[in-house]
Amino acid sequence: MIAVYSPEEIRRIEFICCQLQQVSMIDLMERAGQAFTDWFHHKFANHKHAVHIFCGNGNNGGDGLVIGRLLHQLGYSVRIYLAEIAANSTPEYNTNLARIRDMHLVTIAMIRPNESTAIDIRQEDILIDALLGIGAKRPLDEQWKHLVESYNNTKAYKISVDMPSGVPAMGYGIDGCIIADLVVGFEYPKLAYFLPENEKFISSWTLVSVGFPQKEDHHLQASYFVTEPNDVVGILRPRKKFSNKNNYGHVAIIAGSPTMCGAAILAARSCLRAGAGLVSLYADNECRSLYFSESPEVMLPFRNTINADNLRKYSSVLVGPGMKDVLDINTYLKEAFNAGVKLVLDAEAINELSRDRDLFKSIPKGTILTPHTGEFDRLFQIEKPDTLLRLKVGSELCRRLKITILLKGAYTAILTPEGTCIFNTTGNPGMATAGSGDVLAGIITAFVAQGYSDDESAFLAAYVHGLSADLALIKESPESLIASDITAHLGAAFNDLMPHGQH
Repeated sequence: MIAVYSPEEIRRIEFICCQLQQVSMIDLMERAGQAFTDWFHHKFANHKHAVHIFCGNGNNGGDGLVIGRLLHQLGYSVRIYLAEIAANSTPEYNTNLARIRDMHLVTIAMIRPNESTAIDIRQEDILIDALLGIGAKRPLDEQWKHLVESYNNTKAYKISVDMPSGVPAMGYGIDGCIIADLVVGFEYPKLAYFLPENEKFISSWTLVSVGFPQKEDHHLQASYFVTEPNDVVGILRPRKKFSNKNNYGHVAIIAGSPTMCGAAILAARSCLRAGAGLVSLYADNECRSLYFSESPEVMLPFRNTINADNLRKYSSVLVGPGMKDVLDINTYLKEAFNAGVKLVLDAEAINELSRDRDLFKSIPKGTILTPHTGEFDRLFQIEKPDTLLRLKVGSELCRRLKITILLKGAYTAILTPEGTCIFNTTGNPGMATAGSGDVLAGIITAFVAQGYSDDESAFLAAYVHGLSADLALIKESPESLIASDITAHLGAAFNDLMPHGQH
């Protein structure tokens, strides 16, 4: 997994990097600029129009100067704009400014505070923001308002180096920050990338490597992490040749209602598609014939048989999808809690915990909750939407109660009993559709039944769920994607992660 560090921690890593690798900060800046330039040249090799680079007088500006010099050497038309934002320039900035001035070929202009500067930028050009970087704790001062406005109002493609200027690396941007089409980060993603409050400023992001030392060399402990494909491949277990259905767990699903039968079907199908050996769906009587016809592989015990003794025979139990207005859900939850089995709680089960605070306080260790933001806010009584607050409150509760929370979103956050947060990186906007959460709940419960740990089950499920949706877009569009498409592409997702011969 890729760690997410604060600006202070990154500066510490840079210092350690210089010591261990016996390089100077100016060498490290050159390395960062080269990494960005290599990425840029790969992506925009045929770009024939001007590249405008806006540089502050700190180290982010120094990165921009290196990038400008290297792009010029590759034949790009480069124009550099200097803004003395900080009181003093850094030595690394001064060195790189002298280097680029010595070339006498790169157009350099000064931008003064409180002055409107006419900048000839066409829609076909590319803008690179290297004004502030990760050190910003607030937007650019009012005196630079004209610069921010002119930058943001242009229709040219806009790239920020490490961070859109003015957006805190660990917080939210506000009006007065640079708006980027793409952020190119050095080595580590920044927490701000994953916050929906920053969508306006960070449309997308990518990383380039600067060659920082490994974790064992700097010993910094991160609280936030980001998934990579190898993390999933390293956890998934191939099936054994001489195995049978009983080796892959028996799942109980308590889901569905007369008006929401589909949620139960989606959860059951995805559970089977994700590898569970057997699935028993405790169905309401009105929908039994539909379940028989739509999911013949699923067993259908009667709901009036739900009790702690019966639930103990299952490897994992899912409660909640499609159970709106089911009055007995409180009873089902109490029986499941008393059964001492591995639990996954979704949708209406989470809402019931919000209504019955005493029940919430008795939630068993090892339970996995799968709320969307609205369910999360009701459960934790958060009055104003605030992602950072959600992560803080959720992490504290997971640590205290020894549970796992999978907070659904564009970057689904897995909050662990150890107090860490893992951001999932697969998926697409097409997943914002009815039933997508039911599919995810089924996948999680299947992994739990197969013997994966709670954290592994949540982590794997989020990744596979998102990857299935991504693969579905080969034929579908974000607008046309439906939950059944995600289930239908689970096999393709597993094949992508575990090619034939490794299953």
